[in-house]
Amino acid sequence: MIRILLLKAAGIRLVLGGLALVTILWAASAAIAQMSGADPGESKAKGKGKSKGEGDLIGRQGIGPEVMKAIMRMQGTEQAVERGMIATGLTATFVGANCHEVDESWAVNYAGLAGRGSDALHGGIDIFAPRGTPVLAVAAGEVVAKYDPANSLQGIQIHLRHSPEDTGLPMWIYTQYTHLLELPELPIGTRVRLGEVIGKNANTGKGADKRRDALHFAVIYTSSPKYYREDNMIVPQDGWWMDPHALYRAAPPYDSVSMKALPASEKRIAIP
Repeated sequence: MIRILLLKAAGIRLVLGGLALVTILWAASAAIAQMSGADPGESKAKGKGKSKGEGDLIGRQGIGPEVMKAIMRMQGTEQAVERGMIATGLTATFVGANCHEVDESWAVNYAGLAGRGSDALHGGIDIFAPRGTPVLAVAAGEVVAKYDPANSLQGIQIHLRHSPEDTGLPMWIYTQYTHLLELPELPIGTRVRLGEVIGKNANTGKGADKRRDALHFAVIYTSSPKYYREDNMIVPQDGWWMDPHALYRAAPPYDSVSMKALPASEKRIAIP
C-alpha cells in the first residue's frame, strides 16, 4: 500500500488518491518508507550509463497490437475499455487531512463535450490546484519519459516507473502527471524518492482555454518490466489501465472489473 503522510505547512496542503501535492513539507512514516523501499532522506541517484529502466526499454514490435491500441487510445475506446478503462465507482475518504476532492473522475465519458468526438473517456483523475503548486512522486521510482509535445491535450508531462520493490505491490506501476507548468529538469533514468518534487501544476496542453489549472494523474500496471517509449506516451508490455484510487487499496485485487464489482461499502478508499 502506497501512502504519504504530510506535515502541516504554512501553505496549501493537498492529497489525492496516491498523488500528493504540497507547497512546503512532506514526510513518510518509517514503516511506509521501508515498505516502499524509499528513504525520505535519500538523495537522487543518477546512475552512469544506461539506467535500469532504460535496460528494459523495448521496440514497438515487443508490444502487442491490442495493448498498443488500448494504451495509446487508438481507433476508438473498445481496446482501452477491455484493458481496464471503465468506471469503477471508487471514491476517496481522506483520513486526518483537509484535502481537495477529485473534480473530474476516472473513465468519465466526455463524448460531445468541448468539441470532442465519441472517443472521449477520461484516462485518469483530475484535481484542482493553484498554478505552480509542486507535484510530488506518488512512490519511489524512476523517470522513464518526459514530453513537451505540440498540439497535445496532455501538454507537458512526466512519467515514472515504480518496481515491485519500490511500492510493495506485486506489479510494475507507471504513473503519469500531465498539464505541468514546465518540463521538469530531472533527466531520464533519475531515481526519485517517495514525495520528491517532480514538477509544478498548471494547465498546459491543447484546449487550455476551456480548462482550469489542474493536474491529470493516471496509472498503468503490468506484470512485465518491459516497456516501449512512444512519441507522447509510455506503453508497458501487457499494460492495463487502473483507477488511480485503487492504488490505495490495502490488498488485491486492483483491476477495474473487480473494483466495479465491489459492494458499495468497499468503494470508499481510505487515503491517509
